[in-house]
Amino acid sequence: MKKVAIIGAGMAGCAAAYQFERLGGWHIDMFEGGTTIGAGVRTHFKGGHPYTFGPRHFLTKNEQVFEYLHSIIPMRKLEHRFLTYLEEEADFFSYPISAADIPKMKRADAIQQELSAIEVMEIAEPKNFEEYWISKVGAILYSKYIDSYSKKMWRLDDNREIDTFNWSPKGTPIKKDNSHAWSEAISSYPIALNGYNDFFDRVQDFVTLYLNTRIDEIKPSACEVVVKGESRKYDKIVNTIALDVVLKENLGALPFIGRDMTTVILPVEHLLPENVFFLYYANAEPYTRIVEYKKLSGYQSHTTLIGIEIPSGNGKHYPLPIKKYRAIHDAYVKLLTPHVYSIGRAGKYDYQVDIDDCIEQALAIYEELR
Repeated sequence: MKKVAIIGAGMAGCAAAYQFERLGGWHIDMFEGGTTIGAGVRTHFKGGHPYTFGPRHFLTKNEQVFEYLHSIIPMRKLEHRFLTYLEEEADFFSYPISAADIPKMKRADAIQQELSAIEVMEIAEPKNFEEYWISKVGAILYSKYIDSYSKKMWRLDDNREIDTFNWSPKGTPIKKDNSHAWSEAISSYPIALNGYNDFFDRVQDFVTLYLNTRIDEIKPSACEVVVKGESRKYDKIVNTIALDVVLKENLGALPFIGRDMTTVILPVEHLLPENVFFLYYANAEPYTRIVEYKKLSGYQSHTTLIGIEIPSGNGKHYPLPIKKYRAIHDAYVKLLTPHVYSIGRAGKYDYQVDIDDCIEQALAIYEELR
């Protein structure tokens, strides 16, 4: 029987495990540094309320990927909007920026003048995140929506440090209506109140799971995994964590932004308006987002639970969208062999990778090996 090692038991690792079980004839070892499987996508409960570490709704433009997940854990489709609180306006507005909102804003005439100038101006290729957004929406809207939010999101003093700008699913500069950012995609969430947990827990039926077990090293050329000083030989390795951790070549560190999250139960049935599941805060307040989880889960209660997210150094959640770090990741990738796959947000060092991409990348492994 062939053997595969899967490093990390989050969404990407579990999605890969399903594919090797589907192939048949594989012994699957799964190594997880934490105490449970599912990572930040695992559902927890507080006062009966289900919640995850940040909103984990399933977004995809790939119908096949949706149907695949739906066949394992039934999903219900959602319709939702984003709102952003703007300090200067002392009010909430749609996000992405909606053309319909601009006439209601302070400095509306100046905003329109900037937008009109952009339409007729030949703009040079932007060099950084700040230049990109100003070239798309003008300096005033940039200051209202983007500037402070991005600085605290990425824990930077200057948005010009960000030199890539095509990584946000909410990145449409201005929408002509109030449709939500993912109106062109499928948005859904598991029907079961325990969310994706069944997807994770069923993996334990066909893998050998090692919890609280951190990998010392991957040796790509030998297709070996070093665990607690012992080398183990495999036919394939699937890595889902940052490559600088498992490849001891010292090519440089791959930095991530973490998150602190506080959950609060409130004595109201619903806190946010209909079809608004979470709010963004684009100002100097320390938090970036507030999520009302029952909007996602469908949980019924006379109380509601919200999660408040604050960027921090806690955990490896968001790879920085900066070219010099991307180049370090690419250098690590060159050390891999065809027997070693690196998938998922951390394994690809790509902020754009979400739940659907993890599944799609796992399905690609299946198609290659079947």
